[in-house]
Amino acid sequence: MGSEDEARAAAFERAGFSPDDVLEETEGLHPGSQAPMGPRGERTFWEHPDGAKVHHDPYGHRFPDGEVIPPHYGVEGPGISGTAHYTYPSAHDPLMNR
Repeated sequence: MGSEDEARAAAFERAGFSPDDVLEETEGLHPGSQAPMGPRGERTFWEHPDGAKVHHDPYGHRFPDGEVIPPHYGVEGPGISGTAHYTYPSAHDPLMNR
């Protein structure tokens, strides 16, 4: 993706959200990846009535097996296998996550 805005738009489109949808934004309830310093990161989630969910993970992930996913918007829900990640360029390097 070229920018965070483009990644966000692509994720919302994949989840089936339209510009007219009223989105429920849930903050602070879902743990995210460990930030380099300070408190544990939190993901913001938006849920669609059909079951699709979009989350924003501004720190990305560093998994114990060495896999790295940059900062992204992720989509989960009906018709989506696993999580679709829409990454974007960021000054944050997930390798710095705790």
